[in-house]
Amino acid sequence: MAAIQKQQRIGAQWFAKWFYGMDGFPVRDHALELIKAVFIVAGGDGSISETERNFFLGYLDAVGLPDDLHEFFKTYPGNERLEDILANSQSIKDDSAKRSILYTAILVAGSDGYAQGEHDQVVKFGAILGLSAEDVAQVEALAEAEKKQGEERRRILFRGNNPWANTQ
Repeated sequence: MAAIQKQQRIGAQWFAKWFYGMDGFPVRDHALELIKAVFIVAGGDGSISETERNFFLGYLDAVGLPDDLHEFFKTYPGNERLEDILANSQSIKDDSAKRSILYTAILVAGSDGYAQGEHDQVVKFGAILGLSAEDVAQVEALAEAEKKQGEERRRILFRGNNPWANTQ
């Protein structure tokens, strides 16, 4: 399977710059394992919901998921063990990459509500990656603050009545 590559698509470039302040997404040696780990975290509440799967697939598409991986991630059950998937994660030396993938896992898991089982998997994921408990707590707090900021943005812009939102 292919890894996520630095994309030249304008949407991926914009997303990288706007969201992370980068000019593109670097190739990661363990992209497939890390993407699987995000799904496993999202399944920490017992299942990977359609909301979580669609959120993550949209996110991955924005960062340049190769088309040949779409089908795999539409059906990946996330029933592997984090320890097995991340057996070689110690070779990931970049703490920024570790915090970024943990952040992504929290966003995906929280897209349908952040359950205790998902939090437990996040803590486990962080420990396997070699992040401190403080790092994990900071990343969780960031995701929660951004969620609240998004709610506030929608409240101010749309005053509870977004004419373009699908309410069904």
